[in-house]
Amino acid sequence: MLDNVWYFGNLLAVLLRWMTGQHSYSGESSPPMFGDYEAQRHWMEVTVNLETNQWYTNSTDNDLLYWGLDYPPLTAYHSYLNGKIAQYLNPLWVELHTSRGFESYYHKIFMRSTVLAVDLLIYFTAVYNYWSIYMKGMVPEVKPRDKAVNCVISLLNPALILIDYGHFQYNCVSLGLVIWTLNCLMSGYHITAAIVFSLALNYKQMSLYYAFPIFWYLLSICFSQRNKLKQLIKLVSISMAVIFTFVILWLPYIHSIESIFQLLNRIFPFNRGIYEDKVSNFWFSLSILIKIKNFFTDSSLAKMSLLTTVVALMPSSYAVFKKPTIDNLKYSLINSSLIFFLFSFQVHEKSILMVSICVLLLMDKHPLCCLWFVVISTFSLQPLLIKDSLMIPYFSLIIFFICVYTNAFGDFDIWHPICWRERTVMITFISSMVGCLLLSIGALTIPAPKRLPDIHAFEVYKMPNTYHKTTVLSSAKKRKQI
Repeated sequence: MLDNVWYFGNLLAVLLRWMTGQHSYSGESSPPMFGDYEAQRHWMEVTVNLETNQWYTNSTDNDLLYWGLDYPPLTAYHSYLNGKIAQYLNPLWVELHTSRGFESYYHKIFMRSTVLAVDLLIYFTAVYNYWSIYMKGMVPEVKPRDKAVNCVISLLNPALILIDYGHFQYNCVSLGLVIWTLNCLMSGYHITAAIVFSLALNYKQMSLYYAFPIFWYLLSICFSQRNKLKQLIKLVSISMAVIFTFVILWLPYIHSIESIFQLLNRIFPFNRGIYEDKVSNFWFSLSILIKIKNFFTDSSLAKMSLLTTVVALMPSSYAVFKKPTIDNLKYSLINSSLIFFLFSFQVHEKSILMVSICVLLLMDKHPLCCLWFVVISTFSLQPLLIKDSLMIPYFSLIIFFICVYTNAFGDFDIWHPICWRERTVMITFISSMVGCLLLSIGALTIPAPKRLPDIHAFEVYKMPNTYHKTTVLSSAKKRKQI
């Protein structure tokens, strides 16, 4: 039985998304390259006008230097579908060459609608099913309203709304598929989970942030079967499901080694550098003090980041392999995605979404930490949002989320500290929130020095804040196990 809060909350989530979509988007009226909005439109143009095997190949009709496709094939097929609808509604929107930089009121409505359609179809349903499966059979029995409230809060993540409906992307697809993967694992459908996660990987390569925990979890499930024959059957079944999914999606490109490498080169562009723009990860924070790009080549930095990432992933991967429970998997997903965000190669500000989505799946266990993390992760997007003129929805969505969240979870224990630990957490939380507010206002009102136009020294503030929240989550988990 669905609670009325569920219906109201869904309408509210859709309304906030659509209102955010009325604001500007990435690269609006900014020729010659525009931004991510134009990139998504251009992919529709390319996919509906060229043969499938030409989508990732440089040519006179497909200049890869102008927003060439750099996402896996499932994104390209999605662009093709959207492009066909656009072509039916108005051929000028996707006309080869002449539609570059096309902007109009009705086209903006169309583009925003394509995001909302897949959001409702994939992400909304994934969130509802997650909380339904997770809370089923809990003792004491969970009220329908509690489930509805958790669903609604998951849908109100300000970072996701700002990026998908403000900046403009389709992160709701890959993130929804990842949550669907978790839903399948919770229900014991391991082969289906492998297929769904393969779809996520083939929609957005950043889904690799979750690959380590899911791989080790499934491998451990295989080894936990009663005898070696069943272990082998389970392992082969899951492996074949993944292979067949990839083969089907990559079918137009596996006719030659050259074609496969061309696609891989587009998906993993190592020539772009170790980070993009002002991402609040380890490498950018370090570069404020030491200009690492001046001392190391991209190849050297790629090797350094790979080694750092793999080493940092080992403890949580071992934990989920040793004890493959859903709780361990969720903690490991948070650790893995954050490690990739902090240490991997070619990280963008938007990648923090991969972490914040998983964090919200633990809000019932760690309400304060999850609220804290979501606010900080949204704050870390600030340089991108300033560039896109999205600071009004930024402030509005964060304040609204905090109000809804605190109203739902009531009074946090830290407001009535009874020991030094709780006092420390209270002071740190308040200081962190005040710091976010002051730095947000400062970024809008205080111009950067001319000789250091991109100083953004507060990245040094964001990165440890982000890391601290996950450390608190991990510590809470350990205390609970003890």
